[in-house]
Amino acid sequence: MKRFILMTAVLLSVFGLCLGGSPASAQPFPNRPVNVVVPGARMLDTSCRIFTEEWGKNLGTQCIVLNKPGASLTLGTDFVARGKKDGYTLLYTATAPLLIPKIFKPKTISYNWEKDLDPLGGRALFPFTLVVQETSPWKTFGEFIDQAKKRPGELRIGTPGVETVSNFDLEIIQSQTGAQFTHVPIQDGPAISLLGGHIEGAIIPITEVIAHVEAKKLRILLFSNPMPDFPKVPTLRGRVYKQDILLTWFVFYAPSGIPEEARKVLVPTLKKTVETPEVKSRIEKLSFICEYINPVDMKKEILDEYQTISAIADRLGLRK
Repeated sequence: MKRFILMTAVLLSVFGLCLGGSPASAQPFPNRPVNVVVPGARMLDTSCRIFTEEWGKNLGTQCIVLNKPGASLTLGTDFVARGKKDGYTLLYTATAPLLIPKIFKPKTISYNWEKDLDPLGGRALFPFTLVVQETSPWKTFGEFIDQAKKRPGELRIGTPGVETVSNFDLEIIQSQTGAQFTHVPIQDGPAISLLGGHIEGAIIPITEVIAHVEAKKLRILLFSNPMPDFPKVPTLRGRVYKQDILLTWFVFYAPSGIPEEARKVLVPTLKKTVETPEVKSRIEKLSFICEYINPVDMKKEILDEYQTISAIADRLGLRK
């Protein structure tokens, strides 16, 4: 009799486990901390921590920032693209490691952003500028372009180098306006060369020039997108050209194929995070633009930029 009771108890226990599963698997997403990989760059890390601090509150768990720098942001990007597809390892990165290697050095990376990574939406926009010295004779973008047209190649424009967003922006300006500049690649920072009078202009992110602009040493002639703090500075579209110069944005991604349960939690909580007034204020103090954009529209914008850069690369014969 005792043996019968013991066997019955064992069978009921096993049957119960089969029906209910393990306690961990029964818990809804997320039931442990979410890791967010940052593949490098100080501004990436700073802005990511502002977002994830609030995102963790909205998720009801901790968001842990993991720094994995190296190989021009591709090392950390590859880590996530090839990692577990469970929603617990995400990526926060710029557009560069997604687009640039695929266009110029496809054999150096093992991931394909279109197939291996899905944007979750929300972003911090990183505006780009065309700047000159405050003491220069050019007060407006139109005056600068007029001078370049009168003396083709005389005005020198500095960028961080070939195959950078700044370089592509220079090509867009030239193709849109018909002006001709001399490109000067300066890997260590065009702003310093511009301040020293070694070049006439530079195309660089606003974060690299804002302090010099506020100190009345540099003047912004053009933005990649409208900036409320600089209402008189135009964009190319604001000057009735067809295409604006490119900018960079920082976006959250997940490996393609994460569970739908995880996606249904991550996307709306990220939207809530990005639209939180305190988060927007802190991000905008870094000279970023903080905005929410849904995953579908985000993927379309990435594809549009990929096609723009590809066309420039083909025109200049830069593909390898």
